[in-house]
Order: sequence, then structure tokens, then C-alpha cells
Amino acid sequence: MAMSPLFDSLQATFGIVIKIALFRELVGCEALQQRPDAANEIRTWAFIVKGVRWHNFLEVRSAFKDVDNVKGYIIFNIRQNRYRLVTTIHYARTTN
Repeated sequence: MAMSPLFDSLQATFGIVIKIALFRELVGCEALQQRPDAANEIRTWAFIVKGVRWHNFLEVRSAFKDVDNVKGYIIFNIRQNRYRLVTTIHYARTTN
């Protein structure tokens, strides 16, 4: 199922794209089994982002230097750009 033309374009350009809905799905997803070279990095990413409340992209960038914002999609580079983790982030509206 297509998410959007931009997402389809990113998927076609960058190859493997992991869609994230829930962390449980991420850690047990088929992509981790198919790409074991990226599994530890993705699990580490999931552990970090699960406990953080970002308010804007600059805060994301301060935690991950290899991240890009492409038309609202936040793209994390995995395994030195071998894979891309394409996400959307709903930023916290409060400072608490």
C-alpha cells in the first residue's frame, strides 16, 4: 500500500524503507531479519527515540547527526547510508 507519492519516490530512490508505526513492530519486523547488518543499529535507534520528546527538527539533529528532513519526512541514515529509516515525527507541543 502506497503512503504518498513522496514516500514512494523515496523508496524507489533509496531502496529499503522501513515504515514505523509501533516500536514493537519495528523490533520484530521482517526487515530486521532480512537485514541483520542493520538490526543492532535500528534497535539502538528505537531505544533512544522511545524515551525522548522532541519539539523540533533541531532537537532531532542534536541526537542524530545523520538525519535529514525531506518535506516533512524525517530520514535517519542507517549503516552509513546503506539504509534509510523514513519516519514522521509528531513533535511535542509543550516543554514538559
